[in-house]
Amino acid sequence: MLNNLFTHHLAQVLYVTQGAVHSVAGEAQVLSDQAPVGPTIHDFRQLFGLAGTWESGQATEWRAMNADMAYTVTARIRLRDGSLANALFRASSLGSTPQPESLTFHGEAGSLYMRGVWAEEDRIQRLMVGNHVWEEVPIADAIMAGLPHASNPLRRCWNQFFREFVADVNGEGYAGYPTFHDGSTAASVIDFARKGYDWKALHSGE
Repeated sequence: MLNNLFTHHLAQVLYVTQGAVHSVAGEAQVLSDQAPVGPTIHDFRQLFGLAGTWESGQATEWRAMNADMAYTVTARIRLRDGSLANALFRASSLGSTPQPESLTFHGEAGSLYMRGVWAEEDRIQRLMVGNHVWEEVPIADAIMAGLPHASNPLRRCWNQFFREFVADVNGEGYAGYPTFHDGSTAASVIDFARKGYDWKALHSGE
């Protein structure tokens, strides 16, 4: 869950805030000591093709596992003006809610709520200070028109990443896609979360 889900959520927060991770605390939980052995996955894209077609009850073998299937990570984000903001990340493979996965930002002027990260129902709402009703914030047609055409939202995200990466390699400029440095930062945070809940500075001297 930390490798496959948290990395995306951390990248979203850092991209929107243009901040950097200052320090983190967290924990990871395994939840189960065994897992069913399913079909061999050579290309990760095959996993999505198995969704809904293979169930754990079909497994003829179970093996020991130590993969984290739930996590809680709290991070202090250093913003561009030097101030610190707190970010909370939580996920569980066994948890469920009546609402889709979402990303929410709280600030002095109000709150911004985004959902539909992997689905077609992309939605943004805001609640300004002094108001009592959430307002819809439409996604500009120009933004949607500028994205690659794809059969599903997940493939569209990957195609946009490839487009930005290739453009950068061709000298057309960096557009904000996740870099190897971003991946290294996420890996460091994951290591801290797996080791316990104490606060750890991501960089020495901070």
